[in-house]
Amino acid sequence: MSAGLPAFLTIVAIPLTFDVANGVSFGMITTCAVKVLAGRARQVSPVVYAVAALLLAR
Repeated sequence: MSAGLPAFLTIVAIPLTFDVANGVSFGMITTCAVKVLAGRARQVSPVVYAVAALLLAR
């Protein structure tokens, strides 16, 4: 579930935002959030956390 939900939300976000970059950005941020909330924060690389933080700042 922690891998499927971000993928589904990415697929939904791309047509809703009319921009692939925004959809993928939303997917990266959602991936980090779901992994942390599921208690699997160690499965995500620190680089992914840094990229998600930069995407949030954008």
